[in-house]
Amino acid sequence: MDEDNYAEVKIYGKSYKIRAKANSDYINTVAEYLNNKMEEVENSIEKKQSEIRIAILAALNLTDELFRARNNNQDKIDKIKDKSEELINRIDQKIDQS
Repeated sequence: MDEDNYAEVKIYGKSYKIRAKANSDYINTVAEYLNNKMEEVENSIEKKQSEIRIAILAALNLTDELFRARNNNQDKIDKIKDKSEELINRIDQKIDQS
């Protein structure tokens, strides 16, 4: 059974104690990524926004990244399936010709 791990992380200037199944290095990496996304959002908008708005915009950006990555992976999976079927058909044709 996986044990919970703890890490203290800093996101957008605030410290949080996080408990998760992942190891603390991974938790810190994820928190740092989120912090960077929130800072990117803050730097990309002209006027000062609330922390919650920054967090929501960062979440939208992260969700967009996730969806794009999933679509990209699905495209690759579809291409592999198509190529596999093509190769299987070629092999079957060669076997039938023998």
